Amino acid sequence: MVRGPNAAAYGANAFFGVINIITKEPAEVPGLHVSAQAGEQSNGGAMLRYGGGSGDFRYRLTLSDQRRDRFDTQPEKTTTRHLDFRGDWLLSTTDELNISFAASRGDWRQGRSDKPDPFEPVRDLDVGSEHFQAKFKRVVDPRTEWSLQFYHIRAFVDDGFTVQDYPLIPGPPPAFFVDIPFNLEQTQWREDVEFQMIDGLGNNARMVWGAEARWEGVDAPGYFHGKSEHSGALYRLFGNIEWTPAENWVVNGGIMAEHHYYTGLDFSPRLAVNYQLSPEHALRASIGQAYRSPTFFEVDGDVRYFTTTDLFLTQRFAPNKNLRAEKILSREIGYVGHVRALNLHVDARLFDDRVRKLIGNEDIDPGADETFQSDNMNHADIRGADVQLRWQPHRDVDLILNCARVKIDSNDADIEESAPGNNFSALGIWRLPAGWEASAAVYRVGYMKWLDDGDETQEYTRIDARLAKRWKWQGRQTELSLVGQNLGGERYTEFRDNNQFDTRAYVGVAVDW
Repeated sequence: MVRGPNAAAYGANAFFGVINIITKEPAEVPGLHVSAQAGEQSNGGAMLRYGGGSGDFRYRLTLSDQRRDRFDTQPEKTTTRHLDFRGDWLLSTTDELNISFAASRGDWRQGRSDKPDPFEPVRDLDVGSEHFQAKFKRVVDPRTEWSLQFYHIRAFVDDGFTVQDYPLIPGPPPAFFVDIPFNLEQTQWREDVEFQMIDGLGNNARMVWGAEARWEGVDAPGYFHGKSEHSGALYRLFGNIEWTPAENWVVNGGIMAEHHYYTGLDFSPRLAVNYQLSPEHALRASIGQAYRSPTFFEVDGDVRYFTTTDLFLTQRFAPNKNLRAEKILSREIGYVGHVRALNLHVDARLFDDRVRKLIGNEDIDPGADETFQSDNMNHADIRGADVQLRWQPHRDVDLILNCARVKIDSNDADIEESAPGNNFSALGIWRLPAGWEASAAVYRVGYMKWLDDGDETQEYTRIDARLAKRWKWQGRQTELSLVGQNLGGERYTEFRDNNQFDTRAYVGVAVDW
């Protein structure tokens, strides 16, 4: 996880931070792996993975089926089936080709039953996505390599319902009742080509530079009246230099130039300086700027309601062609250290983020109806600190402590409360004799108020625990685990008041061939 804006390295919309997920290579997971979980509230799933191949070709195939019922206070349930494949070809001593594709399909239930609402009925949704990626890499010499990558993503949601006999004019005759259809289906897609070059610049510097072209679009009839399809292209050039001017100093500098189909040309620079106090202690300071371009809906969203007989009722959301990109200027100082005598690792930082032109929704209808439109109406100054401690008092014990303090000053009261002021978590892992392992985690999350359609979440404490046993069964590595979540017994809410997370437990079993 990379905290703070870093568009120069990670591309468009790397705004508050980046979660960089690196999956295991097929060669790291050879053979057959089967696992299953089952627990309370119909939560469960199964996964089968096989890693094969030999020599210059390795592959991994995964199938899974997952079922979730997160909240017993409302009817939301999900069933998701997933397939993915990755193949790695070593074409020569210098060339490598990686190909991966994935597909998922889901049957989801959505809606509210605690407060019956004709505009949010309990209903079934069909969801799915597909992904394909191909990457070619050539190593020119130990300090120089280049790569060319293409990927395609498509995701869809099939959703819709009709509100029947809605009292447009309530009461006795001449009361007027109508049927109102809602088409919420949507399809989003993206295709991307990127070239990247890593080049050594002498003995004390190296550079990464490249270019990217991206095409993306959406088709959502219910969200864009009159023109359901919208698409655009963005292009970017980027470069990063890592320079070691002296033995204890490392300087990282980068910039991205991006031309977006809505907001035009923007530049996102970043500079970071690291000073090594000793081999195990270092200070860092960084400053960076980045942009988040508005979405198709924020710019072109046009939601209008009609009856089944095409009688116009109202406009719920209006487009705004004058939206600009949100902008963040982030500054940070930090410390990373290893206290060898205690086997303690420390990562601490202070940060100051200034966000301008934040996009919010305002009611532009002077009458009784509500018609919302996006606008660059808000700003926020976000200041805080976070610390992570990783302590290994014994080779079989790991303790991880995280705490964070955040304060938001904004012209919008909801934004000021949109992140918990205080967060704390502690995780302990104990590797016990005879293949046993135990772990426990405590989370303390402060009060916050979710933006848009969300509600308040009061501060809460959550306790999770896991006990597992590993052993050989007929020559196969086997694991049996028991997991308990929210063991303190106190319900807490997520996003909405009726999303109440209760105590639950499940068991899991995994076998490797």
